[in-house]
Amino acid sequence: MSLRALLESTPVGTRGAVDPIPCLTQDADLWFSDSPGEVEVAKRLCRDCPVRHDCLADAIERREAAGVWGGELFLAGVVVPFKRRPGRPPATAATRVAGHYADTVPLVLRRPAPSTTEVSS
Repeated sequence: MSLRALLESTPVGTRGAVDPIPCLTQDADLWFSDSPGEVEVAKRLCRDCPVRHDCLADAIERREAAGVWGGELFLAGVVVPFKRRPGRPPATAATRVAGHYADTVPLVLRRPAPSTTEVSS
């Protein structure tokens, strides 16, 4: 049974009575948020959803472009484990340390500067 058929067969008054469907009872923007934290909240809310597996199967079948469907995050039509913050990724500890100590490398280990001798005519 498709998700749409399942939802349509459930009377509106009982849709949250026993097993609430989070995307119908919470703010819908949560499932399409730009905030990584809000996306994780939406994924957690999906964990106990009674239609989670049908929702995910239908999203895969429809090739959903974006959003949280069945507890999984879709970006550009692909399931990804988490949403990155916008902008440049943070530097790792290794690159921060390497950059910090770059000026303290002994001169003998550095490449020699190019020669600037002039050729006389």
